Amino acid sequence: MKGMKLILVISSEDTGAVLDAADAIAKVLGPAQVTTSGTMPPDITVFDRAILCIDSANRAGIVGIERILEEQADWFAPNLAAMLCYEAPEGAETTCEIQAAAIERTTGSRLNLVRSIQDRESLEGAISFAIEAKERLDLEVGTNPPPKDVVFEELDAFLRVHNTCTLCTNGARGPRATPMEYHYDGKEFHFLSESGLKFANILLNPEVSIAIYDNYKGFSNLAGVQITGRAEIVPPTSDEYVAHLAVRGLADRLANLDFTMNLIKVAIIKAEFLYSGFQNQGYDAKQVYEPEK
Repeated sequence: MKGMKLILVISSEDTGAVLDAADAIAKVLGPAQVTTSGTMPPDITVFDRAILCIDSANRAGIVGIERILEEQADWFAPNLAAMLCYEAPEGAETTCEIQAAAIERTTGSRLNLVRSIQDRESLEGAISFAIEAKERLDLEVGTNPPPKDVVFEELDAFLRVHNTCTLCTNGARGPRATPMEYHYDGKEFHFLSESGLKFANILLNPEVSIAIYDNYKGFSNLAGVQITGRAEIVPPTSDEYVAHLAVRGLADRLANLDFTMNLIKVAIIKAEFLYSGFQNQGYDAKQVYEPEK
């Protein structure tokens, strides 16, 4: 997985809700490994970031975490990224806020994300934390980040040499993944389609995802992009609709149909591009591109 951030998720417990939360967080943030203070990997320097998942009510578990943090404070100082903490019962001496401050003093680090939750029966809080942590980690830049225009040029070239994607929508009857031909103009995607449940989803929920990818050829030759976008159905009587058909040379052909072809337009909100070619330029394989607003 060269070129991707490797995450170490450390649980203060070796069973129960905290370990389950750590396991869920690792699945969202991966590639990752879950460990405890008693089962730490022999060399933590192979990891790029560490995430803590602790129970502030369990002093014994916290002592084990503190020992590891103190012994390897030089590594944790720049690499400890975030902490999820199960809050102790009301009135307890050790709260998540107090514990976070103690950890920062021990390691000399500054936690970029700290969240406390109380419900041990639900993974919802842990998943929400993991999503926020992933978004922050994805936006981190290394010591030699590529210029934004380099990321866009590679992404733009990739999108232009392909013409088929999976358009994912979600609505009242659940998610829908539709293989579709697309037209990309350097800024937006356009899809022509006569009908389908994807329209039911888009009309109620315009948030969509688009996946475009090469066939798998091994970890050293990866190329795929996942796009978060906002969909809009272009009115068939609009100038935009007419102009799009003209650009694609479809006006006369579609005019002879006995039904209306619908035009879906998707604006890019975020593109998560996993591309081994970035590594050849000295950058991380995964880059995130967000157009200027």
